[in-house]
Amino acid sequence: MKFIDEMLVRFSLHTFVRRMGAVVVVLALPLLAPTLTDASSVSQLRHAFDETFLSLRVTRTPGACSLATAQGRISMIEMMRGQEHYLPTTTCEEAFSEAQQEFLARDEQEACGTAEAFKPFIKSTILKNAIVHVKGKRATIQLVEDLYCLPNGTFVRGAAAVRMDPMGISRWVRRRGRWLFNNAPTGTYSPTGRKSVALLRSALSGGIITESAPPPYGNSAASFCANGSSHLSWLGQFTPNGGSWYVTAGYSVATHKLESPFDAQGNPQGAVFVYEPIAAEWDIKLVGGTIVASSATYPPEPTVFQPGAAGC
Repeated sequence: MKFIDEMLVRFSLHTFVRRMGAVVVVLALPLLAPTLTDASSVSQLRHAFDETFLSLRVTRTPGACSLATAQGRISMIEMMRGQEHYLPTTTCEEAFSEAQQEFLARDEQEACGTAEAFKPFIKSTILKNAIVHVKGKRATIQLVEDLYCLPNGTFVRGAAAVRMDPMGISRWVRRRGRWLFNNAPTGTYSPTGRKSVALLRSALSGGIITESAPPPYGNSAASFCANGSSHLSWLGQFTPNGGSWYVTAGYSVATHKLESPFDAQGNPQGAVFVYEPIAAEWDIKLVGGTIVASSATYPPEPTVFQPGAAGC
């Protein structure tokens, strides 16, 4: 009987251990799952980053727009168009298409005109060495090496390029199982900048800026049509088919710097540009509902804004 009792005890303990082991395994499985999910999530994030970076830097393909939030798409437009070519109606796809056309039209001898040649370096060094930080559904990717093109057609490398590049630190958010580019737009493209532009464009629309020059030059003028086109009169020559007119919030043509979209008194401020068929620019400010324009010439020439006189 003692033998039988010992066997029953051993059997009970063995069964208990087996059951406890099964319980431990079942409880452990959910604890292992996040590790596997995190590895997959980081892999997806890196893939989205690689595609976005190559689209912005090399291919200029608009497919990158689908890899971004609404805020991220505005940031992409900012990178493609720059502060001085801001139009509120431009879409992400249009900005990429324009950038691609400009890229293909460049002289291949330009240092930055051969981005395709830099593609292996981008893949093997820039993308590979980027540092990923993930916290929940948000992430940042920090470049440690970069190659950034300057407006004059040359490029810089290393830490200086990382600091200049809007993609030097990129921010991402995970939504519905997808990582999306979520960099905040700056300057004119920021929410404050866009508000300033909306007020300035509304006040400018349908009006004329006239700049009085001494003889023999004569007055120059730009008519800002409500449909976004312009009429120009430059050094006595009238051009009825001017290009689009652009408003940049906070930018000063006098200092060539971006400043606040609103001054200390809360007045919207910035600049208005026309680039075709000739370049024209003025600093502007909306004071008490009226546009005040000033010339960037030195000494400044008398400048007047006439609302509702464009005749477009």
